[in-house]
Amino acid sequence: MEGAGAPRFERVSLARITPGGVRGFAEDPSGTLFAASRQGILRITGPAPRAFSRQDGLKDDFISSIACAADGSLVVAYREAMGGAKVILEGDRMTVKPIDVATGLVSNKVVLVGRDAGGSLWIGTGSGCSRGRGARRRH
Repeated sequence: MEGAGAPRFERVSLARITPGGVRGFAEDPSGTLFAASRQGILRITGPAPRAFSRQDGLKDDFISSIACAADGSLVVAYREAMGGAKVILEGDRMTVKPIDVATGLVSNKVVLVGRDAGGSLWIGTGSGCSRGRGARRRH
């Protein structure tokens, strides 16, 4: 966004996907940009634009928040109260590991995920927040 004027934007379409209801963005260490959306996780740049959805292993298509974890995986929040997930992508293959009260969250109503400069993962829920690093999570 160069210059003193207002930035200019354009609508983005990804192959046959027109992103709808985008809720956030995350960039992995390789520079691939992902979006949280009503259609699941959208890979915007990188090998090829693609949507990852329930058909690929997510619990739901509506992803409300997304962050890149220190290990390069993605962490997502579902819109409904079903926790979140750690998502490992290898090309077009996706592995999904649940993050919920069974793994130490204070609530399954995850509203926000993020990562701080130290690499800690922060998960905001309807009942407070949880911080995780590796396999340990703190409340």
